[in-house]
Amino acid sequence: MPIAGVAVLLAILFLYPKIEMQKRAPEATPGPSSAYKLNENLGPLSGKSNEARQQITAKVTREVGDELVYSAEGVQVLYLIRNDIFKVGITKGPFEEKKQQVEEWFQSFGLTQADLCRFGIEFMAGQNVKPTLTEVDMAPTDCKVAI
Repeated sequence: MPIAGVAVLLAILFLYPKIEMQKRAPEATPGPSSAYKLNENLGPLSGKSNEARQQITAKVTREVGDELVYSAEGVQVLYLIRNDIFKVGITKGPFEEKKQQVEEWFQSFGLTQADLCRFGIEFMAGQNVKPTLTEVDMAPTDCKVAI
């Protein structure tokens, strides 16, 4: 995707006031993700999970920055290269359907629902899509979160 396209996507996800993203809860741990405590979820990835990550990020050509790895109506998945995590921006609802759509996309690479908890995925949404975004919403479905 051209740099201008990524810049527009970032502006939509992070800067545009009408879809201002929810701020992380104060009790969330600092680090690569603000959605849920990664130390509770991230463990060593299996060989299958590492293969999936390589497939998903195969077109990433840079060593730093963000790269759009998936886009559909109302949803974008950015890969944060340096942090090695995925930020999912949902700009059009319903939130739960879009979240499920993205989880199914990740699973199409051979990941299980349990793998998603260790994969470093964080869901975000504009206030117009999900006004009361919680840590449970921000984590993949059925992941343990520290509330």
